[in-house]
Amino acid sequence: MRVRTPLQILPVVTANVILFVALHPLFRGDVTALALIPVGAVGSAYGALPGIGAALAAILAHTILFNLLGTPGWDAIVRENAVLGSVVVVAVGALSGSVHDLYRALSRANSRLAAESERLQLDLTSREEYMSVLAYELRNPLVGIRAASRVLAVRLTGQDRTMGEAIATETARGLSSS
Repeated sequence: MRVRTPLQILPVVTANVILFVALHPLFRGDVTALALIPVGAVGSAYGALPGIGAALAAILAHTILFNLLGTPGWDAIVRENAVLGSVVVVAVGALSGSVHDLYRALSRANSRLAAESERLQLDLTSREEYMSVLAYELRNPLVGIRAASRVLAVRLTGQDRTMGEAIATETARGLSSS
């Protein structure tokens, strides 16, 4: 996992603050709803651990922002024993980050499979070329043997002629099968 510098995370934090201030009146103090967007974004973009870190940072940052705007924030929710919102925000950060991590792992595995497939294709092509050359080399002497056996079969008599015809037949069979 690559460590992010504060400058890389600054746009996410800035967007979070801007969204928070803009959406705060619409959500009427619902801390969980306001935190889900940036936490899900960080988890989706950077992974599970940064997503969990963003959730924990959102709890702290939103508490401070709510208090600055005059509304009790997460601290009020915790005092009221309603920590479910915090758990949901951390779960969203972890889940969105896990999806990101899984996607990256699948992408790496896919790349390895593609490289292995290419290597196997090259190996198969090389073997096909080798077999083609080998078949040609095997056929080449058989042509000469067949021609010589036919000439001998014509000139020879008796058992020698039968042997020449058998050689011609077998070499013809070898040439037709290759």
